[in-house]
Amino acid sequence: MFMEWKEFELDRSGSSFLVNDSGFRVGLDFDGSVDIQLLTSDVVGSGTVFVGPEGVDVDADFEPLRPGEVVDIYSVLIKALPGDKLSYWFSIGSRSFYFSSCPGEKEGLSRLENEVDVAFLSASKESVREAVVLKPGLVIPYEGEMNINEFVAELEDRNINCQVM
Repeated sequence: MFMEWKEFELDRSGSSFLVNDSGFRVGLDFDGSVDIQLLTSDVVGSGTVFVGPEGVDVDADFEPLRPGEVVDIYSVLIKALPGDKLSYWFSIGSRSFYFSSCPGEKEGLSRLENEVDVAFLSASKESVREAVVLKPGLVIPYEGEMNINEFVAELEDRNINCQVM
């Protein structure tokens, strides 16, 4: 599923996403070729550079990232947040994105308040609380424990913009 947002193209396949900025592609567990592939735990797709948790076996250029660490790859600033799987905040140009691989409160999440343009969140009660803390410009939900329409309604009741892809 594809949509345009500001100067970016966003693509979704299940719970994986692609952010395309004028041909520069950042994948979030994306099943396809990208410039930077952010991994939550399992290797998916292909990329020029992979970023993920330590111990992932990738036969390519791999940058291990621990929760709380920040790296700059091709001028994309990437920060890992803790959880059962890594979640990511990253910025491309003047826009920032947040991908939560597991819903719920994470250490350092409150420091991202009003610093996220687009948040990719699973449809769950914990993700509603995550969105309330983040106050992102836009939430793009993916399948979770809640019905997507109920999740959207919960966010809209809190004046959080949501777009289903």
